[in-house]
Amino acid sequence: GVHGFMQKGATSFPSAVALGATWDPALVHEVFRVVAREARSRGSNWILGPNLDLSREPRWGRTDEMYSEDPYLVSRFAVAAITGLQGNARPFDEFHVIATAKHFAAHGQPEAGANGGPAPVGERTLRTEYFVPFEAAIKTAKVGSVMAAYNEIDGVPGHINPWLLQQVLRQEWGFDGVVISDGMGVERLESVHRV
Repeated sequence: GVHGFMQKGATSFPSAVALGATWDPALVHEVFRVVAREARSRGSNWILGPNLDLSREPRWGRTDEMYSEDPYLVSRFAVAAITGLQGNARPFDEFHVIATAKHFAAHGQPEAGANGGPAPVGERTLRTEYFVPFEAAIKTAKVGSVMAAYNEIDGVPGHINPWLLQQVLRQEWGFDGVVISDGMGVERLESVHRV
């Protein structure tokens, strides 16, 4: 369910794409409630998931991390997974963890299926499709953190895109949590994006 490394003795749940095939948000909520309890029992308080990307590029090698290509289904699973991880109380209790909605935005549509490749999408498609799960994660599930995406949109890398990270995320949606980089995302600004 959650992308990352499994700890010895942890419950192994189906991959995101398999969970997506269930069309069952209640099941996803229960899976992530258990993930949160297991993580807390091992001293963790932050999970780098769920992955809310839309699976739109079949050549991409990470499609198993995503629930679906459908914005509505992924938005329902976003709320289910995040509330399972975080619960509804603030501050978080001893059975819940901070969730991370990733990868903001349009990470699941890389050109030629190359991980982190540019996302050839316009604002209308972003707002009516790719943003839908993230907006639900922020406005409905009150996610605690958001991870920036490796890709560029209109030539601007996600990790330094003020339109995405300030205007949309903070000003329009009122997100007041933590924005984090993807692994090596800041270093890739120089090594990959050449900025």
